[in-house]
Amino acid sequence: MNEPENIRALNAYEEVIREYGITVEKFYEVGIKMCLFAPHEEAMRDWLELKKQFLSHDKPSMKLRMVVHEDWLRKFYEELFELELVKDRDGNLTPNETLCNLLGICKPANYVCAHIFGGTNNPLLFNSLFNVCYIPAIYAPLTNDNRYKMTPLHAGFRNLFLAEVQERFGDIIADYNSFLLQQRIMERIEFDLKNPESYPKRFIANIKEQWLPLQPLPSAG
Repeated sequence: MNEPENIRALNAYEEVIREYGITVEKFYEVGIKMCLFAPHEEAMRDWLELKKQFLSHDKPSMKLRMVVHEDWLRKFYEELFELELVKDRDGNLTPNETLCNLLGICKPANYVCAHIFGGTNNPLLFNSLFNVCYIPAIYAPLTNDNRYKMTPLHAGFRNLFLAEVQERFGDIIADYNSFLLQQRIMERIEFDLKNPESYPKRFIANIKEQWLPLQPLPSAG
């Protein structure tokens, strides 16, 4: 069945931009300006402490979202890294509260507390301040890596958003990637998961994805 020739795709963002007579550039500028990030100094201090905790011989506990595969996650991190996981009781409560306290605000209305690079089943990324920010709810979908349905407007904002993250936390991101290599994290994961009967296939694929190095980001300007 052929679609009528007068059918057109609607995009709410484009309609708002057109209705209010603003430029796409201004729409982007407002969105980036409204995003709330941790101060760099605090994010670096937090990252260094997380590394220390991760390498501790005192069997540290670290919080994690653990929406699915909870038993498998506990078993995996216990066996491979000797980590005791504590389920974050509200999925995102710990990073949310930490960022609120740093910024001196209560949870802002109509904002989303987001993990920039995902990694919510990776205790380092889940807890790292460089990976957490508040995004205005209207802009949050434009930061998602939905590469299969990404419009030019979506791609444009996402690139600017990642450039802002790179400008703020590029040195921490580089150190995170170096840490993965120094600790041979992926090699250890591959070795631990070499017996496919130990864990479900979907779990294995998810864990590997969670520990991939963070990809180079576009530079601001």
